[in-house]
Amino acid sequence: MAGIPKNALVLVGDGRKALLLRNEGDYQFPNLKAEAVFEDQNPPTHLQGTDRPGHFIKGIVSGQRAGESHVVRMQVVAKSKERDSEGSS
Repeated sequence: MAGIPKNALVLVGDGRKALLLRNEGDYQFPNLKAEAVFEDQNPPTHLQGTDRPGHFIKGIVSGQRAGESHVVRMQVVAKSKERDSEGSS
């Protein structure tokens, strides 16, 4: 079984907190003592700001709903086909 060498540093962490521990014991009987503690300073969302999140509208005209751009494209294609068929007859 592998042990932790004397004076070795061990980092234990998750998404919010990290501990830097030093083994003050020996290889066979570790005695981990905290050297440093790192905590994420992330306040709740309501404390970070009051602005509404931004958004991006993909389309030809600002304010368009998602399905509208498809309808507009279909109408443009239909009109161009009408013009082509009128010109060829």
